[in-house]
Amino acid sequence: MYTGNSIDYGGNKGPVNIAGLTSNDYENSTNQTSYTPKIPLDNSEWVSSVAIIDKINSLQATIEAEKMCSYTTNIGTNTSGSISPETHGLSSNFPIHFSCKYLVDELWNDVMINHNLSPTSYVSWSVLKAFTSEQQAKVELVGKKGLPTKTERELMNEYAYGIQWKPTVIGLSEPKRVGNMSLHASLPIQSQMRGCVWNIDKGIMYYLNPDNWAYTSDGEQAVLTGNDGDVCVHIPKFYGRCVVEDNNREVWISEYKISSDWVEIPAMVIGAFKGILVNGKWRSIIAPELNGGNGTTDYDTKHWSASTLGKPSTYINRISMRVACRANGMELLCYEYYKWIMYWLPIIEYCNFNSQDSFTEELTPEGFKKGMLGRGMCGLTQSSWTTWNNMNPIIPNGFGIGEYLSQRTKLPLHTKFNNIHKGNKSFTYTISDADLGFTTANPDRQTISSYRGISVPFGDIWSILDGVLASGNNIYTTTDVDSFVKLDSDTNGGKLAGVLLPSNGKLGVHYADNGTQKIELWASVLGGSYDMFNTLASGNRILCIGGSNNTTSGSSLGNFMVRYLPSGSAFTYVSGRSYQLL
Repeated sequence: MYTGNSIDYGGNKGPVNIAGLTSNDYENSTNQTSYTPKIPLDNSEWVSSVAIIDKINSLQATIEAEKMCSYTTNIGTNTSGSISPETHGLSSNFPIHFSCKYLVDELWNDVMINHNLSPTSYVSWSVLKAFTSEQQAKVELVGKKGLPTKTERELMNEYAYGIQWKPTVIGLSEPKRVGNMSLHASLPIQSQMRGCVWNIDKGIMYYLNPDNWAYTSDGEQAVLTGNDGDVCVHIPKFYGRCVVEDNNREVWISEYKISSDWVEIPAMVIGAFKGILVNGKWRSIIAPELNGGNGTTDYDTKHWSASTLGKPSTYINRISMRVACRANGMELLCYEYYKWIMYWLPIIEYCNFNSQDSFTEELTPEGFKKGMLGRGMCGLTQSSWTTWNNMNPIIPNGFGIGEYLSQRTKLPLHTKFNNIHKGNKSFTYTISDADLGFTTANPDRQTISSYRGISVPFGDIWSILDGVLASGNNIYTTTDVDSFVKLDSDTNGGKLAGVLLPSNGKLGVHYADNGTQKIELWASVLGGSYDMFNTLASGNRILCIGGSNNTTSGSSLGNFMVRYLPSGSAFTYVSGRSYQLL
């Protein structure tokens, strides 16, 4: 097997055949003869990423030709009717051509028609020209398939990885891994997630030691209290693809854009912690002496978890939170990026829809991840939480950093909690009643999780998402930051992403659309067993994700709530996370 030489790649020295290196890495290398980025295939061979890109590019015309299809139906004299593009495999992502013809002397002639083209529903027509009983007429629908073609499937099985499942009303069936199994073991996209310190003026200042964020990747002392910048997780650019076919659902990710149907998730940094408000700026930093929560009191200082010191700030609505993020040169994390990075990446990594499944570092015999991120902070009774700290955050920024938490002079932390050093790794930590300071109703549920450096991805408190608006039962989304403000009140600021169920409950099936080939995080039927959703208000409302301490079973990566106005009331159990594209 090719091993290559060790080089300095982004501050991390390692063998050059690691997955994730691109053609630019190869072109910019000083010694291209010995530096050839490669990825493993299922047959244990290694293939250069340059060769992969060339191969994919050479097959784009073939894929586009394979996508073309048409549907034709004969019609009678003076008739009307309709055709559903989706029923016949045509994607509403592409223009659809509609025509009507009649046969005279073995030649097809155009017929004047009235028709209405609605790519997400039906094409309807009425024929204006009469023709005799001997003549024949037909309507034709021509467009592109939304499903992967044969050639695209072959490329996906070589250079992509994902999950496939069959949704059921009573819950989500266990997913199975699809694509290149070697990539499921090496996890090239997830493995590139790295802790860093990002600065509004200079971008990424430095990367953090992958095993202990108290230090930089060069072994220097890291400054995580804000002077050098915000503590973030670097997300590599990657591509995603959803497939909705009959009763099958698939979500794929790849380092390569395999066809025009793959959506790009750009490189970015995401706040490792939910934000804390510092001089009008939304900061992802460790601030042990600053008040988080609603900023009004330390509460009981006897136990670390009852205080708001060093905790994320709350009691801020979406509009104000966005303003504070932008004052720091960042944006409030939007739904579309949350969906791919904080939901699908861990779901694909662990091949598990149950966010609360027990965490383990043990691998399957094939070298795959198993389990999930643990129970999270859920199951506190609301009365206990309210009495204890007025439903403010429990988990301080800096969870997993250890040495910095020990600087909290007012509130000494549990020794075991102080000494956790995990860096980029995913892990969980169980909080005892002694840590909390009171007896909980469900002590087995009190765990703190971190996903590859993204601290407390669900549970504890809700997170507000930007770029999304629920208007009635419809949800509209966008990644265009210039449209975020407009989407606070105007659905034209985004694109229709799907339809909500009219009542509360657990989800049974992810919302899926076979025309757009999109799969969303909310429910399409009731009666499921994993995530929960709450549609509690009408009108224009924002989306919050993750659940909170008093959600007994619903706290998860996919638990969301549609309740609050963009500029409306704020609560002590709602915060948010920032991001910035690179």
